[in-house]
Amino acid sequence: MFSLAAVLVYAATGRSPFLAAGEELHLPALLYRIVHDEPCLDGVPAHLSPPLADCLAKDPAQRPTAAEFYRFLTAASAAGAGADAGHAEDAGDPEGAWGDAMPPGLSADVARREGELARLLTPPPLPQVPVPLPPPPAPPAAPTAPVGTTADGRSPVRGRLIAAAGAAAVLAVLAAFPLRLLMDGDRDGSDGGTTPPGPTASASGQAVLPSAWVGTWSGTGPGTPDADGITRARAGAFHVTVTLNAAAVGELVGRQVSDVKELSTGRNLGCTEALELRQVRQDSAVFAAVTSHPTDRAATFECPRGNLYVLTMTQPDRVTLEAEGAQSAGAPDTLTRRG
Repeated sequence: MFSLAAVLVYAATGRSPFLAAGEELHLPALLYRIVHDEPCLDGVPAHLSPPLADCLAKDPAQRPTAAEFYRFLTAASAAGAGADAGHAEDAGDPEGAWGDAMPPGLSADVARREGELARLLTPPPLPQVPVPLPPPPAPPAAPTAPVGTTADGRSPVRGRLIAAAGAAAVLAVLAAFPLRLLMDGDRDGSDGGTTPPGPTASASGQAVLPSAWVGTWSGTGPGTPDADGITRARAGAFHVTVTLNAAAVGELVGRQVSDVKELSTGRNLGCTEALELRQVRQDSAVFAAVTSHPTDRAATFECPRGNLYVLTMTQPDRVTLEAEGAQSAGAPDTLTRRG
């Protein structure tokens, strides 16, 4: 029912219920929205919105059954969307056709079709196939003493091999011990500054963005000059500037400003987003765009909302934008510190 509703929203609006118009997301970011965000039903006909919203409920138990949804479609098709909505308003039902309202004379036909649909959706019982039990295991054979063993069955050669292996294992542990100290020792920059310090905790216990991330980062991508200009705009160089401040997870940490010019019109297609810190790891951080608007305030298009960005610090003054984030086509994949 969830998938059916998503297809119907796409048929009615030309987009997924979890994407804004013209928005492009990588699969991980889209799956995050499906699990955590409410669907966007803007543009869906009013009499279809309530049943589609029910079908897109996070809890499968709250979704209507196929028979219930078929009942609604049959009633709406027979009565017409406008007449059915007016009938629902006269009956005091603000949800329109999604309810018990049904034109007279359809009950028997709908009941018959519901029965047919229920039979089609009920899987046949699985055949009961007896599973033979495995034969009992054979008793173990009596051990035989190999050539070259002592009277008590022990091999002097095997004993020497075990002793040698034990000594080698001890030497390996002793040899690895100082190396492990070098790898897991204090991270105060003694490794030459190539590994960023790990996150610390705030007074509330939340992880805090390390000071090595604080500052202004920028980069330029190739844009999309070879796009078809229909499904994707033809644009020139894609400039991105990210400003990060000290903040804990769950707090506003900075903003991202993008500037990208459409080649045919020269208008700025970039967006400006307020960023919230979502996660901090040893050398990477996850940011979410909690607000978004066109960088050119006079523009009339809508910017995508809820983008997720995964940045990894590969060098002290360089971060990369990972593929699992919401990276736009033609955007830079590397940002460097300014100033």
